[in-house]
Amino acid sequence: MKYKEIVSAIDALFWKADVAEDGSFTNTYLSPFADQFYGVDEGTIGCDWDIFFSYVHPDDLSYVFQKIDETIKKRFALISYEYRVIRPDGNQLWVYEKAISNVNSEGTVQIFGTTVDITELKNINDALIVEKDRAQKYFDVAKVIMLVLNTNRDVVHINKKGCEVLGYEEEDIVGKNWCENFLPEEFCEKVEKQIEYLISNSNKKIEYHEYPILNSAGEERWIAWNVSVLYSKNGDIEVFLCSGQDITERKSLENNLLNAKITSELANRFKSEFLTNMTHELRTPLNSIICFSDVLYNEAYGELNEKQRIYTENIHKSGQNLLKIINNILDLSAIEARATELNCENFLLSDILKEIRRNAIPLATQKNISIDIDTDETILMDADKNKINQIINNLVSNAIKFNSNGGSILIKARNIDNEINISVKDTGIGVPEEEVEKLFDPFYQIDGSSSRNYGGNGVGLALVKHFVGMHNGDVWIESQE
Repeated sequence: MKYKEIVSAIDALFWKADVAEDGSFTNTYLSPFADQFYGVDEGTIGCDWDIFFSYVHPDDLSYVFQKIDETIKKRFALISYEYRVIRPDGNQLWVYEKAISNVNSEGTVQIFGTTVDITELKNINDALIVEKDRAQKYFDVAKVIMLVLNTNRDVVHINKKGCEVLGYEEEDIVGKNWCENFLPEEFCEKVEKQIEYLISNSNKKIEYHEYPILNSAGEERWIAWNVSVLYSKNGDIEVFLCSGQDITERKSLENNLLNAKITSELANRFKSEFLTNMTHELRTPLNSIICFSDVLYNEAYGELNEKQRIYTENIHKSGQNLLKIINNILDLSAIEARATELNCENFLLSDILKEIRRNAIPLATQKNISIDIDTDETILMDADKNKINQIINNLVSNAIKFNSNGGSILIKARNIDNEINISVKDTGIGVPEEEVEKLFDPFYQIDGSSSRNYGGNGVGLALVKHFVGMHNGDVWIESQE
């Protein structure tokens, strides 16, 4: 009695039967739970196996008989199987059944079994399969490599993009050691150290690094990786989740740019050395020409007629202009070679401005250009006097060069909050807005043709910008056409 009470209290169906020689069931037993299991009134099923089997899904009935027959033939072997049943109310259940057979002392074959409702588990499992399929689709639709490694660095999952980049089928990748099979040998140790670093720094969520992989053709493909560690509820490492972007083309471009940069720097160095050597070679004879033309112009060796004086003066002026150009080129070469330094000293700005105006007056007078100074006589500067002189002198020279006849130039200086603001304003031609920033590039000229209206070599403003920058200053152009 106690046995039956225990069986009745369990939410599972217990059954037993003797198997006759013709295969029919005799002396059968179905636990009382059978009626509740199938949702029928108590006593409906009793021990009637025909009623019991009538609830089995028609598509599964032959399968159930096959498994029962297998159980009978395989004595003492526990056989398990799943199938569907349809209750009278139309609801479908999934059931899980275990059965075993033996022979009693009288030689009768007996079969015993349990049946439990697994519908809820089946639904959960189906939902998990759907979610897994959906996750796999998300995994595969990604345009980057998605890779999952276990703690042994074996591949657990890889998406279609990963298979595409590697050139293998998924089954040829999953289960294999990532480092041993898909990395160049010289990078294995480095990658292992990066993973160990990520493990030891548990507060670091994602680790970024770049390393190549080997595809099926033996070619290296550079990948930019983001790697994170996924932990279990117990805090144990479960897997490493990796996403990778193929940057092979970018790497190739970077290498090309680096090589181009090295080549360009080398060419610039050779150019600077050439200019330095050439300008020194030119300056030596040019100084002689300037000195001797000055001696002739001052009639140290006899009087000159008017035409000789004009020719001698032209030689002297042209020599000085050429020397100025050569000096600018030398300064630019020194800048590119990073050989320029500041020699700071204290001086009154007004003294330099007056000297620059005095030296510029003869050239300005030829175009009837006035030069005025508006400055505080007490402005004291701590700077490289020669470079400040060269900065302002270049700006004034440009103002004269590009000014119109009868124009004017104003040199203005103010000390505003311990910052010295110097401006050179002229009434000459304007500069197109799109050309303004380019004017500070070495050798750049708005009109670069050989027939241009204005002389110069495009070096002056490049020197101005660099010298101002050396003093932690800024220079700009405001212009209207």
